[in-house]
Amino acid sequence: MENNLKDKSFALALQIVKMCKYLKETRKEYSLSQELLTHGTQIGAIMVRVAYENDKEEIAKNLSNALKEAQTTDYWIELIFLSKLLNQENYDNIKKEIKEVVELIEIERKK
Repeated sequence: MENNLKDKSFALALQIVKMCKYLKETRKEYSLSQELLTHGTQIGAIMVRVAYENDKEEIAKNLSNALKEAQTTDYWIELIFLSKLLNQENYDNIKKEIKEVVELIEIERKK
């Protein structure tokens, strides 16, 4: 696995943590932000497992799981934005990050 995917997924997780903290402290939103936190940070955790895995089938399974988590994260971001809990700039930034991670996962899955 490329370090770029591992690094990008970690950076995304960090951005998600900060966004959830903002949502909880500033917007007093707890339920949606918890879902976002769970799924958004899981992508990076899966990438850590992939980095140390040797079994190709297990790597493929984990990459598939990471892709599902990224898609679920995208869903929660969309819902939070449309609920007017997130401004356009933050929404655009996080969507861009999610898209980049998804693209990197797809590239890795094709190897």
